[in-house]
Amino acid sequence: ASKSASRTKLKELESSISSANSDVHIDIHDSNEYIHALETPKPVTTRLFNKYQGGVFEISSKVKFHVHVYSKISVARLPSLSKMSALAGKAESAKVQREQQYKSTVNPDVQVAPEERVSGYMYGKEVVPFSTADEATMGYHPPAAFQVLFFAPKNHVGIQFLKSPVDCVVARPDAPNANIAMISLVQAMLRKGNVAVARYVGRKNAKAAKLVRLSPAVTNQVPCFYMCELACLHDFRDYEFPSLDSESQRPSQNQVDAMKRLIKSFTIDEEDFKPENTANPVIRRFYETVHQRCLDEDYKIPEIEQPPFVPSETTLLNIADNMKGITRLFPLQVASPTGKQKEFWGAYLDEVQEETVTRLFDKDGKIVRAKDGGEAKVADPTSWFKDDKPKVNAVGNVHPVEDFWAMLDRRDKDMFQDAVDGISKHILTFLGPLGGPEYFDKALNCIRALREGCLKNSQGNNFNAFLTQLKDDLLSDDADFSEEFWEAKIQTNSITLITEDEDMTCNVSQKDAEKFLLKQESKSKQELRKALDEDLSDLSDMD
Repeated sequence: ASKSASRTKLKELESSISSANSDVHIDIHDSNEYIHALETPKPVTTRLFNKYQGGVFEISSKVKFHVHVYSKISVARLPSLSKMSALAGKAESAKVQREQQYKSTVNPDVQVAPEERVSGYMYGKEVVPFSTADEATMGYHPPAAFQVLFFAPKNHVGIQFLKSPVDCVVARPDAPNANIAMISLVQAMLRKGNVAVARYVGRKNAKAAKLVRLSPAVTNQVPCFYMCELACLHDFRDYEFPSLDSESQRPSQNQVDAMKRLIKSFTIDEEDFKPENTANPVIRRFYETVHQRCLDEDYKIPEIEQPPFVPSETTLLNIADNMKGITRLFPLQVASPTGKQKEFWGAYLDEVQEETVTRLFDKDGKIVRAKDGGEAKVADPTSWFKDDKPKVNAVGNVHPVEDFWAMLDRRDKDMFQDAVDGISKHILTFLGPLGGPEYFDKALNCIRALREGCLKNSQGNNFNAFLTQLKDDLLSDDADFSEEFWEAKIQTNSITLITEDEDMTCNVSQKDAEKFLLKQESKSKQELRKALDEDLSDLSDMD
């Protein structure tokens, strides 16, 4: 009755206006029609692009047909403002140009041509050159392929393993046999409740092959597959709480029911929220701002007064009631660290300094006075970047291991060779005439540090040469080194040469390293034994 009355009034108003001026034709419509047309977002038609360049979908070596792969969902992007920008006028002065030159490290006056330059990567403290040809050789360049690996029940490959946006796989429209094969395959998989796991490479020379799940579906009477990429091991993240398998960490049935009720309370009814009739809030705000800027150049972007969607009051009250049950069933407790706690004197020193010196500042941030009445000193803000520790330039005999690592950790200068020579010199001193058994442990720690330092810097040959020479000196007859050190420390602790498995720059096998630990007679002892054997053979001949 109300609609018919409003229509009658509109007709009367239109007839009265037309009779007033017969030359002007006026159409009168209800304003709600235009408001509804403005509020309803119109779907944007986009051009479909086939993402699979291979074309062939392979189930087995004998069953193949052509398919196309399209994006089912695309991300809405903000429009560009480049077309709305005015071109800048030509500058009268010269344009700023940037020129970059590369000079040779041997001769700084010689410029290196582009074809003579290659990229380099740090490996320890050395720069390893790596050209584009090396990158092409080391890279993996798979051909375009789409191959089914196996079929599995749908619950065995759940949605929790999916990670990528959804793509749609359909048969090629101009291939009748491909459409028949797609219909048969989709219907068979839907009947059995299976999904397919396939290997997918969208184009030639792609970065890597993808493992995808193909879910059968029939959309608008068109059989297709919904394709999603499966997550690999490096895509998963461990939870930051213990496993729920233990009895102490397992939630009770009341806690599980409370969480189910809370999740259900967050569900929004279809009548309250309709995505197809809701405009994108980001794009809508963008156009509103552009419109206001066109009218007023000094227009400032206002704050968001109301969110795009506000749940109903009933939904919010339901969520609040369930949250009360959650806080009651899941009480929060302050976790105190177990075991003995360490206390450092630096913490007490900071407390004493805070109590003795209290700085007062004005509104400009300037110091007014200190607690003792005098002016408080302001710390240098650049002191955080200054290294006040003294730099170690040589290995001492008091703490040789600490000095060795301090020299290797220096970043301003390469001190590796100096550190190796210094600690090697002290090792020989500890085992020489000035040393003795009381220095065996100190020498052993130095040898261990030398081995680890050479291994970290990929200089295993330096350690192998030193240990080989040390063995010859320890086991020689006319030297001042102790033979007891080799048996008591080196052999007991199995300190041997660095093998090729530990450092690829070395050519020592594991078998040779184990054989190196065995004690061998010196050359003089071998010659004496040979002479005695010859004398015994002569005596036997005389008899």
